[in-house]
Amino acid sequence: MDIISYRLERVYNTKDQAKLAQIAKTDRSDKVRCAAANRIDDQAVLAEIAVADKCDIVRWAAVLNITDQDVLERVAKTDESKDVRYAAVLLLSDQAALERIAKKDKSGYVREAAVRLITGQTLLAHIAKTDVDDYVRFAAVRRIEALGADLDKKTLKKETNGQAE
Repeated sequence: MDIISYRLERVYNTKDQAKLAQIAKTDRSDKVRCAAANRIDDQAVLAEIAVADKCDIVRWAAVLNITDQDVLERVAKTDESKDVRYAAVLLLSDQAALERIAKKDKSGYVREAAVRLITGQTLLAHIAKTDVDDYVRFAAVRRIEALGADLDKKTLKKETNGQAE
């Protein structure tokens, strides 16, 4: 058994949250830190890992277990990795935070995730008309439809490059 397998086995065999937190913060292997982060319940420890770990996979694993909306918003707005920001967006329920992200995130991938969760039809209509990425505009149109709003199909078809049906 190699050393990483041994350390992973230690992570899987312990329920001691303090020991898991120590491993998640200090182990030199991102695989081991990720495994430990997946088993941690302490929201403060998860928040620390989500904002401070050098490896995006470890930050992503921590984010998946975070319930604090303020921490999720901070990660969704500031993490360097679009994948970590995306994971945080999927767990956000704060409409104001989702709207800010849908308008401002540099990644269309993250903006699209936020668009699929927001309920503000005025903002969705604006995004459907103005977002720089076709797929984000299309997601806004689909979200408006899912919310049951009446759409002017001809106008939206023109504004989304023919993607509205």
